Amino acid sequence: MCIRDRAQGTLEPDPAFFFPFQIARGALFVAFVLPLLRSMIVTRPQASLTMAVMIPLVHGVAGLIPPNPFMPDFVRHAHMLEIGWSNFVLGLLIGFLFWNPPHQAPDQSSVEAP
Repeated sequence: MCIRDRAQGTLEPDPAFFFPFQIARGALFVAFVLPLLRSMIVTRPQASLTMAVMIPLVHGVAGLIPPNPFMPDFVRHAHMLEIGWSNFVLGLLIGFLFWNPPHQAPDQSSVEAP
C-alpha cells in the first residue's frame, strides 16, 4: 500500500513507494525531453534556453497553478518560485549537456568528380 494511516487521521506516504515512483517518473521525463531536445535544429544556447523555459512550465509550475485542497495558497505560491528556478537551472543543464548538433548534408558544390 502506498499510503499509511497515522494517528489522528492523517495520511503519510509509505517511503518504500517513493524510490520506484521517482525512478519511473525520471524515466518518463527523460523519454519526453531527450527526443524533443534532439529534434531541435538550433544552437546550443538556444536549446538550453528553450529547455530552461519549458521544463519549469510543464514539469513543475503547471501542477501548482490550480487550487489544491492539500496545499494552502501561500505555500503553493512559494513552492512555485522554489520549483520554478530550480527547474530553470535543470533545463539549462539538460539543454547544454544533451544538445545534439544538427546534422548537415555535405556541400555538393565542393565535391569534385574523379
